[in-house]
Amino acid sequence: MKCILHIGTEKTGSTAIQDWLYQNEAALSGHGIALSHVLWCNNNRALCSYFQSYLDDAMWDRGIRTEEGKADYFTGFLERFSQEIERLRKNHTVLVISSEHFHSRLQDPKDIENLKLFLQPLFSEIKIICYLRDQYSLRHSLFSTAIKHGETTPYALFQDDVDDSVPYYNYHLMLSKWADQFGQKNIHPRLFEQKNWRGYDLRKDFLSFLDPHLPDKTEFHFGKERPNKSLSQPQIRVARLINRIFPRYRKNGQYSWIRDRLIWLVCQIPGPSPQKSDTREKEIFLKRFEKSNRALFQEYFKSDKNLFLE
Repeated sequence: MKCILHIGTEKTGSTAIQDWLYQNEAALSGHGIALSHVLWCNNNRALCSYFQSYLDDAMWDRGIRTEEGKADYFTGFLERFSQEIERLRKNHTVLVISSEHFHSRLQDPKDIENLKLFLQPLFSEIKIICYLRDQYSLRHSLFSTAIKHGETTPYALFQDDVDDSVPYYNYHLMLSKWADQFGQKNIHPRLFEQKNWRGYDLRKDFLSFLDPHLPDKTEFHFGKERPNKSLSQPQIRVARLINRIFPRYRKNGQYSWIRDRLIWLVCQIPGPSPQKSDTREKEIFLKRFEKSNRALFQEYFKSDKNLFLE
């Protein structure tokens, strides 16, 4: 059985891919492609959470505050997943695992190594796919998501000093860590650019990676995609005010469901589209990543050009 490990990156339509996969689970199964229900769904973040060496919001949201609490929560987790694989391999040849948090959370090479040591004996082959978007657009989209999750910082101060030294934005460094463990030949990066996608559809493009013939099969449903749109400037101003009044976590650690409800309402309000990026501003910002981006495109795309500027 082969494993396709989709590691994101964040802000590249991972949610759309994951939702589509589980909506079409029966059709995929008919072609020998399986999905997991042990790893959480539709985002298989549980596998990432298990192997990351620190606690984050996924654990906090489940009331887990200590490593002991995490250990209790995940008791028997790997055994259940291994048993699920054994059941699935009887009728399937591929297992797809998808979570953008592999990109953002597994940044310690030791965590990635531990993941590999667990997965390698279970599969005959492991291929890693990830989508990459330019760092300027990534920061814009990430800020909107951060606001939805409780951020109060204005955009001008939000990660304003990022450059090649920040692993989250350094794609070449990130892919090198995964290549060190899984082998460079098994790393398959793709550009998050609609013009490059199969049928100009991200879901079809991902499906074509599994099998070039699958996007043309009639049993797959490609309804209108519901994109996770960035907030407009008026929405951001209102959301930041809500986040200041109702912090996501109170001082006693209690989660603020009121804040979540108010932010949801703000997201439903029709408003102007997010501001288009300024080409000159984008070029200046991407200069910070010139060295790592060129190394990325030379090594993985066999191009001497900075494809983010093409």
